[in-house]
Amino acid sequence: MIKAYYTGDQELVAEFRTKGQAVNAALVKKVRDICEEIDSRAKTKLSGAKLRIISGSLLSGFGFRVEVGADRVDGIFMDTEVYAGVQEFGVYRNVVVRSHLRSQKAAFGQQMKAGPKDIFIQSYVREMNLPERSYVRSSMSEMDTIKDMLADSVAEVLH
Repeated sequence: MIKAYYTGDQELVAEFRTKGQAVNAALVKKVRDICEEIDSRAKTKLSGAKLRIISGSLLSGFGFRVEVGADRVDGIFMDTEVYAGVQEFGVYRNVVVRSHLRSQKAAFGQQMKAGPKDIFIQSYVREMNLPERSYVRSSMSEMDTIKDMLADSVAEVLH
Protein backbone atom coordinates (compact mmCIF):
# COMPACT_ATOMS: atom_id res chain seq x y z
CA MET A 1 0.00 0.00 0.00
CA ILE A 2 1.27 3.47 -0.95
CA LYS A 3 0.39 6.49 1.11
CA ALA A 4 0.87 9.99 -0.29
CA TYR A 5 0.57 13.21 1.60
CA TYR A 6 0.52 16.71 0.27
CA THR A 7 1.84 19.37 2.56
CA GLY A 8 1.40 23.08 2.08
CA ASP A 9 -2.13 22.94 0.66
CA GLN A 10 -3.23 25.90 2.81
CA GLU A 11 -0.42 28.02 1.37
CA LEU A 12 -1.31 26.97 -2.17
CA VAL A 13 -4.98 27.85 -1.69
CA ALA A 14 -4.00 31.21 -0.17
CA GLU A 15 -1.68 31.94 -3.11
CA PHE A 16 -4.39 31.09 -5.66
CA ARG A 17 -6.85 33.31 -3.80
CA THR A 18 -4.33 36.17 -3.74
CA LYS A 19 -3.44 35.71 -7.43
CA GLY A 20 -7.14 35.60 -8.35
CA GLN A 21 -7.74 38.94 -6.63
CA ALA A 22 -4.64 40.40 -8.27
CA VAL A 23 -5.76 39.17 -11.72
CA ASN A 24 -9.22 40.65 -11.18
CA ALA A 25 -7.74 43.99 -10.09
CA ALA A 26 -5.39 43.99 -13.11
CA LEU A 27 -8.29 43.28 -15.47
CA VAL A 28 -10.40 46.07 -13.98
CA LYS A 29 -7.51 48.52 -14.33
CA LYS A 30 -6.74 47.43 -17.91
CA VAL A 31 -10.42 47.61 -18.97
CA ARG A 32 -10.62 51.12 -17.49
CA ASP A 33 -7.41 52.13 -19.32
CA ILE A 34 -8.72 50.71 -22.61
CA CYS A 35 -12.07 52.49 -22.15
CA GLU A 36 -10.31 55.78 -21.43
CA GLU A 37 -8.25 55.39 -24.62
CA ILE A 38 -11.34 54.59 -26.71
CA ASP A 39 -13.20 57.46 -25.04
CA SER A 40 -10.40 59.87 -25.90
CA ARG A 41 -10.23 58.73 -29.53
CA ALA A 42 -14.01 58.82 -29.95
CA LYS A 43 -14.28 62.31 -28.47
CA THR A 44 -11.59 63.48 -30.88
CA LYS A 45 -13.75 62.22 -33.73
CA LEU A 46 -16.86 63.77 -32.20
CA SER A 47 -15.16 67.15 -31.98
CA GLY A 48 -15.27 67.65 -35.71
CA ALA A 49 -12.95 65.20 -37.45
CA LYS A 50 -15.79 62.73 -38.05
CA LEU A 51 -19.01 64.64 -37.39
CA ARG A 52 -20.09 68.19 -38.00
CA ILE A 53 -20.73 69.88 -34.66
CA ILE A 54 -23.86 71.98 -34.37
CA SER A 55 -24.91 71.79 -30.73
CA GLY A 56 -22.16 69.62 -29.22
CA SER A 57 -24.74 67.50 -27.40
CA LEU A 58 -23.50 64.23 -28.93
CA LEU A 59 -20.01 64.94 -27.61
CA SER A 60 -21.11 66.13 -24.17
CA GLY A 61 -23.40 63.13 -23.62
CA PHE A 62 -20.79 60.52 -24.53
CA GLY A 63 -19.05 58.49 -21.84
CA PHE A 64 -18.32 55.05 -20.42
CA ARG A 65 -18.51 53.05 -17.24
CA VAL A 66 -16.80 49.89 -16.01
CA GLU A 67 -18.98 47.25 -14.37
CA VAL A 68 -17.43 44.46 -12.34
CA GLY A 69 -19.38 41.24 -11.88
CA ALA A 70 -18.54 37.99 -10.14
CA ASP A 71 -16.98 36.52 -13.28
CA ARG A 72 -16.64 39.43 -15.70
CA VAL A 73 -15.46 43.00 -16.21
CA ASP A 74 -17.48 45.06 -18.69
CA GLY A 75 -16.56 48.36 -20.30
CA ILE A 76 -19.83 49.95 -21.43
CA PHE A 77 -20.04 52.97 -23.73
CA MET A 78 -23.15 55.10 -23.79
CA ASP A 79 -24.51 58.37 -25.02
CA THR A 80 -27.44 60.28 -23.60
CA GLU A 81 -28.55 61.44 -27.05
CA VAL A 82 -31.24 59.34 -28.73
CA TYR A 83 -29.65 59.74 -32.15
CA ALA A 84 -26.20 58.46 -31.10
CA GLY A 85 -26.95 54.95 -32.41
CA VAL A 86 -28.12 56.38 -35.72
CA GLN A 87 -24.85 58.30 -36.05
CA GLU A 88 -22.77 55.23 -35.15
CA PHE A 89 -24.53 52.68 -37.38
CA GLY A 90 -26.30 54.82 -39.99
CA VAL A 91 -29.92 54.42 -41.04
CA TYR A 92 -31.97 54.05 -44.19
CA ARG A 93 -35.71 54.08 -43.51
CA ASN A 94 -38.89 56.11 -43.66
CA VAL A 95 -39.48 58.45 -40.73
CA VAL A 96 -42.52 60.48 -39.72
CA VAL A 97 -41.97 64.21 -39.36
CA ARG A 98 -44.42 65.61 -36.82
CA SER A 99 -46.61 68.59 -37.63
CA HIS A 100 -45.04 71.88 -36.62
CA LEU A 101 -44.95 75.63 -37.19
CA ARG A 102 -42.32 77.07 -39.50
CA SER A 103 -41.46 80.73 -39.74
CA GLN A 104 -41.34 81.76 -43.40
CA LYS A 105 -39.07 84.76 -43.94
CA ALA A 106 -38.65 84.73 -47.73
CA ALA A 107 -40.59 83.64 -50.78
CA PHE A 108 -39.21 83.12 -54.29
CA GLY A 109 -35.81 84.43 -53.18
CA GLN A 110 -37.26 87.74 -51.93
CA GLN A 111 -37.65 88.87 -48.33
CA MET A 112 -41.29 89.13 -47.35
CA LYS A 113 -42.36 92.78 -47.02
CA ALA A 114 -44.87 92.03 -44.29
CA GLY A 115 -42.23 90.27 -42.21
CA PRO A 116 -42.02 86.63 -41.14
CA LYS A 117 -45.17 84.56 -41.39
CA ASP A 118 -45.88 81.39 -39.33
CA ILE A 119 -46.84 78.48 -41.57
CA PHE A 120 -48.40 75.27 -40.21
CA ILE A 121 -46.74 72.16 -41.67
CA GLN A 122 -48.74 68.93 -41.44
CA SER A 123 -47.00 65.69 -40.52
CA TYR A 124 -45.49 63.75 -43.40
CA VAL A 125 -43.29 60.74 -44.12
CA ARG A 126 -39.83 61.20 -45.57
CA GLU A 127 -37.02 58.87 -46.52
CA MET A 128 -34.08 59.15 -44.13
CA ASN A 129 -30.71 58.10 -45.52
CA LEU A 130 -27.98 58.87 -43.01
CA PRO A 131 -24.60 57.25 -43.69
CA GLU A 132 -22.65 55.50 -40.94
CA ARG A 133 -20.40 57.86 -39.00
CA SER A 134 -18.78 55.45 -36.59
CA TYR A 135 -16.85 57.00 -33.74
CA VAL A 136 -16.78 54.20 -31.09
CA ARG A 137 -16.29 51.14 -33.30
CA SER A 138 -13.70 52.86 -35.48
CA SER A 139 -11.82 54.00 -32.36
CA MET A 140 -11.75 50.40 -31.14
CA SER A 141 -10.53 49.09 -34.48
CA GLU A 142 -7.64 51.58 -34.53
CA MET A 143 -6.26 50.16 -31.28
CA ASP A 144 -4.15 47.05 -30.85
CA THR A 145 -6.14 43.90 -30.30
CA ILE A 146 -7.97 44.42 -27.03
CA LYS A 147 -7.87 40.70 -26.30
CA ASP A 148 -4.06 40.76 -26.47
CA MET A 149 -3.91 43.79 -24.18
CA LEU A 150 -6.02 42.00 -21.56
CA ALA A 151 -3.99 38.80 -21.87
CA ASP A 152 -0.76 40.76 -21.36
CA SER A 153 -2.08 42.38 -18.19
CA VAL A 154 -3.03 38.96 -16.75
CA ALA A 155 0.34 37.49 -17.75
CA GLU A 156 2.14 40.31 -15.88
CA VAL A 157 0.33 39.38 -12.67
CA LEU A 158 0.91 35.65 -13.00
CA HIS A 159 4.65 35.89 -13.71
